[in-house]
Amino acid sequence: MRRIYCLRRTAFLLTVFAMGTLVAGEVPTWVKILYPTAVMIWLIAYDDAIFDHRSRRWKEND
Repeated sequence: MRRIYCLRRTAFLLTVFAMGTLVAGEVPTWVKILYPTAVMIWLIAYDDAIFDHRSRRWKEND
């Protein structure tokens, strides 16, 4: 469960960073490349964490 909370905090930081770069106006090229990559890595990690959490919870209920 701790891993999920860490990933949620990371998602918040990614969102705030994206909003900050958009408000600033000009978005650097490195942000245009790295931000979608970071979001995809985050989605994969979050999906894995949720799957593990639900699998453990499902096994406990059997």
